[in-house]
Amino acid sequence: ALDSEAATVSIAVASVNDAPTVTLTSPVVTGEYDMATATEFSATASDVEDGDMSSSIVWTSDLDGDLGTGSSLSRTLSKGAHTVTASVADADGATVSQSVAVEVAFRVTGSRPDLAAGYGHALYLRDDGTVVAWGYNVQGQTNVPTGLSEVISVVAGEFHTLALKADGTVVGWGDNSHGQINVPAGLSDVVAVAADQFHTLALKADGTVVGWGDNWYGQTNVPAGLSDVVAVAAGEAHSLALKADGTVVAWGYTSDGQIDVPSDLSGVVTVAAGNRSSFARKADGSVVGWGLDLGHLGGNIPEELR
Repeated sequence: ALDSEAATVSIAVASVNDAPTVTLTSPVVTGEYDMATATEFSATASDVEDGDMSSSIVWTSDLDGDLGTGSSLSRTLSKGAHTVTASVADADGATVSQSVAVEVAFRVTGSRPDLAAGYGHALYLRDDGTVVAWGYNVQGQTNVPTGLSEVISVVAGEFHTLALKADGTVVGWGDNSHGQINVPAGLSDVVAVAADQFHTLALKADGTVVGWGDNWYGQTNVPAGLSDVVAVAAGEAHSLALKADGTVVAWGYTSDGQIDVPSDLSGVVTVAAGNRSSFARKADGSVVGWGLDLGHLGGNIPEELR
């Protein structure tokens, strides 16, 4: 008989990695949103080996790129059709993702004037950022440029019209007899515009002011070094700027004292300009006026507004 020995065989069995799972919880279906309003996203993720992985979820948009990380996200998105994806990868490199389509539209939001009027024409700014114009059109002031969109503010001069767009650029049309719609090349980062008879003012995000159009009386000669401006107003041939410290600066035509800002004026929160008059509303609710007095300035301001 032959001697035999028992053989020992070792078999190595490779472990199988379970891929994680990710589940979108908001939004779960295609939705329409406004580009000025944050969209809320949320998802959960887990893995057999690694447990809860929700905090490791990576959010991306095919239009805006990386959006952030975590189980929830609140982000404003650019205008357009997005595919937003939530992805997660476990320790072994297994990656899973889930996506949702998000359509983002332009909408005008917040407190802003939606009506403006010139000498004989009127403008209306719709919530979708388009403009409607009507009335006197001898200079084309109601001929809204074809395709004009994403407008956030409109103003009217005597016979010209201006629109401020969401991207900080300005579009003008109508009467250009004094260059009042010749928006300076490269002008950007504008946050407000003002216009009157034949000149236009633009307030930039950095607090500086740019003027163009009729300058017979120096109404577009912005004072050197003027800064920290938070609002502008245009009269017939004069201009006003409200500074962050509540003071007012004026320049241009001074036939009736319309640029003679009272020496003790302070605490101003709003300015307005008439043809040859100027007004300021103070933080305490009172109103101060100076310039041409035809029954609406100085001592003629209603007692309850002083």
